[in-house]
Amino acid sequence: ANYVAEMDEMYIERSFGPNSPINTPHEKLVVQNLAIENYFAPERELELVNVIARTVVRAEEEILFMAFSFTNEEIGEAMLGRADAGVSLRGLFESTGSDSESSYYPIMAAMALPNVSVLRDANPYIMHHKVIIVDRETVIFGSFNFSASANRSNDENIIVVHDASFATPFVAEFERLWRAAGVHAAEASRR
Repeated sequence: ANYVAEMDEMYIERSFGPNSPINTPHEKLVVQNLAIENYFAPERELELVNVIARTVVRAEEEILFMAFSFTNEEIGEAMLGRADAGVSLRGLFESTGSDSESSYYPIMAAMALPNVSVLRDANPYIMHHKVIIVDRETVIFGSFNFSASANRSNDENIIVVHDASFATPFVAEFERLWRAAGVHAAEASRR
């Protein structure tokens, strides 16, 4: 129902971006015993980033992320705050754009904390993932890049699922890409 309402809003009512109404029928729901949250931007604008940041700051042990684009200050600072508190932070950035002035890659890569490690994705194509995994039991994913554009102008969505079993394949994908990126980084440093 949520995605039907969103598609109708865009393709029948021709209401895109910041002009979109807040009309998601079920932002919080339970499906097959899974607690799920579903939000759309830019209808919720800062609220959507707050949902992500609030979820991140609940991390007690570990934050894993895979990011096509990561420039959002509130999300970045929430992660860095947890890292300062001793939470393990590991992230994969899409190579393209990761060195930009607004990217969180250089900031996180320069951190002198043993619990923080970030790598660039190693595949020759584009890693278009937008995933945050908190304590291997909560997953945030969707079309939402961790950027201001995603929050303020693009039509984007996030889904937050609170379930360790649901998180397992996301963790496996993260670890698969992490290993590949680590091998690639080690080979590049030997050249």
